[in-house]
Parts: sequence; C-alpha cells; structure tokens
Amino acid sequence: MERSVADMKKSPAFCVYGGINTVTGDFGGELIMPDYYPEIRKIVTVRASAIPDSKYIHDNELETGGTLSFDVLYIGDDQTLSCVPYVTEYSQVTTVPDGVISADCINVESVAEGISARPLGPRKISLKARVKNRISYDKYEPYLPMIAGPESSPLDTARRRSMEKLERQAECIEKKLYQLTGSAKDELKTDGIMKPVMCYGDILINETRADSRIVNVKGEIALSIIVQNSDGAYGTYCHSIPFEERVDGETVTKNTKAVAAGRLAQISVTLGDDGATLYFDAEYDLDVYTANAGQITFTEDIYSREYEFKSSHREIKSQSLLCCSNTSLSLAAEGRRKGQKAQEDYLVSCIADAKIEKVTTSKGKATAFGLCSFSAYIASGGEIITEEFSTPFSAEIPISEEKAPSELIFHAKAGASGCNCTIQEQKIHAECRISVSLAAFELESLFPIWEACIGDKNTVQSNDCVIKVCFPEKGKRIWDIAKEHKASTLLCEKINKKSRTDICDESPVIIK
Repeated sequence: MERSVADMKKSPAFCVYGGINTVTGDFGGELIMPDYYPEIRKIVTVRASAIPDSKYIHDNELETGGTLSFDVLYIGDDQTLSCVPYVTEYSQVTTVPDGVISADCINVESVAEGISARPLGPRKISLKARVKNRISYDKYEPYLPMIAGPESSPLDTARRRSMEKLERQAECIEKKLYQLTGSAKDELKTDGIMKPVMCYGDILINETRADSRIVNVKGEIALSIIVQNSDGAYGTYCHSIPFEERVDGETVTKNTKAVAAGRLAQISVTLGDDGATLYFDAEYDLDVYTANAGQITFTEDIYSREYEFKSSHREIKSQSLLCCSNTSLSLAAEGRRKGQKAQEDYLVSCIADAKIEKVTTSKGKATAFGLCSFSAYIASGGEIITEEFSTPFSAEIPISEEKAPSELIFHAKAGASGCNCTIQEQKIHAECRISVSLAAFELESLFPIWEACIGDKNTVQSNDCVIKVCFPEKGKRIWDIAKEHKASTLLCEKINKKSRTDICDESPVIIK
C-alpha cells in the first residue's frame, strides 16, 4: 500500500536512501522547415535541452517523460544567419526499487547530450540527442518498534530501564519537492537592428529563503540575443529579467532549509515596429527542495547478555541534512583558436554551459566541482567558425557537520549567465557568472530493532572470554594459578612455556 510523504508526519520516520539509477535514450526526429526560412547552406551549431514534466508509477515501473527542444543555428542560401526551432517529446521506463513509496519520493534530473544535426536537404534536418535521466529514490520507514515482555506481555520496570540505556538519537529528515511554472515578459531598447536571430539563456537562482509556510525564491533569467545589425554585421545583446516566486508549503517552518533550481522552458524574442525594441516572452520551471530535520529515538540492542530475547533487526541507510543552499561565483576562462585569425574577424557570440560533476565534503564545507564549456562563434571570411574550450570550477557551501561523512548523496544544478568575450590574436577570453544550487545529505548505516520480545534473565554465560590474562602475586606457581582459575594446568604450561612448579615473578600469565 502506498503512503505519501505527508502521511509520515503521523509517526517518526527515517528518510532512507533507496538508490540512484541512470537511464539514457536517444530521441529526435526530422525537421521540415517552413518556406519562410531560407534554405540551409551550412549548419553552425545545434543546441538542445531536456525538460522533464511528468513521472508516473504503475506496477513497480516508473515512467518519466518530457519535452526535448532543439535550436538549429545555420547559414542560409541568402548568406545570413537564421535559427529554426524543433520540439519533440520523450518517454523512458525503468523499474522502481522495492520499498519506494510514491512519486513524491522520486527526483529526476534530465540533461541532453550527444546533440547532432544532419541536413537531409535544403529544408530538411535530422536531429538527435541522448536524454540522460539521473533518478534518485527515497523511501520513508516509519519507526514504531514493537517491544514487549515474555509472551507479548508489558515490559516490567527493570527490563524497560535496561532497554532505555541502549536507546539513542538519530536525525530524521522530511524532504519535499515543490514544482512550479512561471512566466515573464520584458523589453530591451537597442540602437536599431535588422532582425533578432537567436535567443538563448539560463535560470540563475540568487536566493532561496524559507519562512512560516512560505518559500521565497529570487532569481533572474539571463539571456543572450544574437542579432543582425542594420549594417549587416552580427552582434550580441545580453539582458537579464529578474523574477520572484513564492511557494506555499504545508511542511515549511522558520527552521526549514530550502534550495531552488530552475530551467528555461521556452523563450521567444520579437522586434518591435520601431526597429529598435526587442520584446521577450519567457516561461521557466522551478524545482524547490525543502528539508526539515527531526530526531528519532531508537534501540539497536536489548541487553542480549542480560536477558533472553527474540528480535527483528533491519539495516537502513538513514539520511541527515548536510547543506541546502544557493551560491554564485564569477568565472574567467581562456581558449586558443584552432584556426588562423583573419584581419576582419569579429566575435558574433559566446555561449556558456555549466554542469556539476561531483560533490565532496571536508571539515565544515561541501564543495561542488563542475565544468563550464564555452562555444565562441566567430565571423571569419564570410563563414561562422565555432571555437570551443572549457574550464573547471568549484563552489564551496558551509555544512552543518564538522566531520566529513563516509557516504553522501546530492541534488545539484549549475546555471551560467551570458558571457563577456573578447578575441586577442589567437586567444579567446571569456567571463561569466555561475549559479550553483546544492542539497547534500549524509548516509548513516543504522541497525534499529523493529520487533523484540524480552524474556527472563539470561542463564547462558554469553560474556565468557576465550583468553584471560592474569597478573599473579609474586611467588605463586603456575599450578597454583591454574587451580585458582579452574583452568587446565597442562594448557597453562603449554601456552606460557613454563612448568607447573615454576615460580611467577609478577609477569602476566595467559589462562585458557
């Protein structure tokens, strides 16, 4: 029977790690361009983004789906730059691990990789991308231990106190994912252009703050717009649209930790009748993660040496919160051109894409390591040349634990603003701002008892030692020591390499 996360509020529950699964699949299609687009002479670049929008569980199978959106930048037969969009859907099915409770306990992070575009004709393009879903599972284990005396009778006072001596506190986490879609409109005045060619961007989260029942998210839509100027040359305008969203959460308190990540779902740009104003219409998705920390009192043992008992143990990997925060940093990179620089070369645009690859922790901090890839488009000799380079980056976030955990899991996403880029001889210099969203959790192996029946006093000497060490008084013989401890004299002679009449000199004697 399925139970939602909200049901777990009725009783203490461990948030247990259920595993991570990566599912990949190739998707795409054939784009037939409308007549109002110029015919293809050369494809400059193709970009794609995977936007997850559904997850459905049935018969232990999880189906995830979403939209795969392409943008193809190309040089037309009229020698101008154009960009044509293409949208298709994708769907993937994977098996859900045992014990996963509901879709509320499943997080899906999607990226598009291996993007390719192949012209099949003047107006026909074959598009393909590999969608990779990183699916992480949580499950909630309500802790209601059934501990009783002999034949399920109530525990007497002595046994109750014995059990309490071995109880300890463990942190429990109640996690929640809130998802919303927002929209924004804005405009930008220019000096006058011929046409907008391509608009791309990312969502940067600047602040996520939780209060009583409300999570406030502040961020910006960082846009870059490739335009053709009135003189026929190409250039790029950078623009930022601020936004603020409020999420109403039933589990949100002033002590709730929250972090948000976003993705740009759709963006369109049009040129006004004045030939100088660009009008933007954007839609974006936000994922808001919240975490509430609590305590569970549990027992791992019931004095097995003192009482006879039957018990049911269970090993679980319980999660505790390390950090839940947004941060940002400035990044500079330098690349070297592969082709030779011509006299009239100029930069059209530069695109930055940031991804988190791993997260580590050390004393007092979590560090997210990522890679930022740059694609610079340079007009050279009537063509558009693409130069690509990348640089690693890292972002540090304080954590609640002083010690480094032995095992952790995380949800992380990075966004990059439109870059400032310059060309100097054979070198390309780029600068951008990186926004990082990170939620990290420590995994701790626990062995709580779910059921136990504590009986009478244990008559078995379960605390007998295999070997005893004796520190005898000076002048005693091996025979005297063996007799005193009811041990075998022969064995004592053999182990200690002495005879039974040897006098001890206060040195240790091993007794079997």
